[in-house]
Amino acid sequence: MKKVIYFGLICILLIALSCKSNNDSKKANTENAIVADSSKSQASNLNDKEITIMLKDFYTNYMIEGSIVPENTKRVDSILKKYCTKALLKQLNNKDIDWDLLLDGQICEREWLNTLSINKDNNNDSIYNVSFNYIDDGAKVQKNIKLQIVKNNKDFKINKVLY
Repeated sequence: MKKVIYFGLICILLIALSCKSNNDSKKANTENAIVADSSKSQASNLNDKEITIMLKDFYTNYMIEGSIVPENTKRVDSILKKYCTKALLKQLNNKDIDWDLLLDGQICEREWLNTLSINKDNNNDSIYNVSFNYIDDGAKVQKNIKLQIVKNNKDFKINKVLY
């Protein structure tokens, strides 16, 4: 009879330890998932900052060069090659388009830089919204441009202007 009781106690002890072990492994898995999500979030935040800086640098250089008359096409082309993919350069060189897709207009004013704003799209991590204000017939108007960003080797580049 004592053997049955000891056997029963050992079984109960093993079951209890097994349950604790499963709970510990579930807790460890949950903690690992949280750390992984946190790492992804941190990487995303770093990418977001890097992309925002890249876009600000691009628009600063592009608007400064674009506002100079006569335009130095070699400098503008150099800026475009540095910040844009080949696919976008092809889109920009389309002869059927008679306005600047990156500015959504035909002219460029240096003052637009004062109101330049860059934000990541809430629904798509690869889409960024660029906006700036300008004056049209005495009224303040806001331009909004959506850009698709891709990672090209180790750098981020503007891949497409979205409508």
